[in-house]
Amino acid sequence: LKSPLDRVPWRVRHEAICDFLVAELPDVVCLQEYTFDRESVEDGFEELYEARLGDEYEFYCLRRTGSQVDGLATLVRRASFATVGTVLHDLELDPKFCERVAQILELDHLGAGRRVVIANVALTSPNPENNHDIPMCRPMQIKQVLDKLWSVASADSVVFVAGDMNCDHLEVQPPPIKYSAAEV
Repeated sequence: LKSPLDRVPWRVRHEAICDFLVAELPDVVCLQEYTFDRESVEDGFEELYEARLGDEYEFYCLRRTGSQVDGLATLVRRASFATVGTVLHDLELDPKFCERVAQILELDHLGAGRRVVIANVALTSPNPENNHDIPMCRPMQIKQVLDKLWSVASADSVVFVAGDMNCDHLEVQPPPIKYSAAEV
């Protein structure tokens, strides 16, 4: 299923995202499907974000495993968080054939005086042609993220989970890689 936004060139869409972020200056920005492939059709993707937001934000990026060209980017506004004491946890999620990752950041928010723990994740897309993405893979992935979150967050931490949860169970596009339940 394609969105009308898919017809808008990527640079126009992402310039608009950057315009919004520059205007609003949120303390944290969690991006999924952040493109790392400098040779792709989206040549200049990273450079666009870095040029537009690099003065204001610290970038924590994690590429998906395998041959995937996208991943996660968590942008943290330097003026809002202490630089000392920041801890980054990069996770490669199981099952490995899904090629999914998550980031968890532990930060001290200057204005609130509180420890903030942020998870940025993109779960595997549900495939209607198999019987394991929804009942097995996705719950396994989010459990790994939540287990790590609860192991690093204290009782007084503020915890956020952001991400592309890929919740459209009616997706009809076949995945680029076929795998069977036996391979799971």
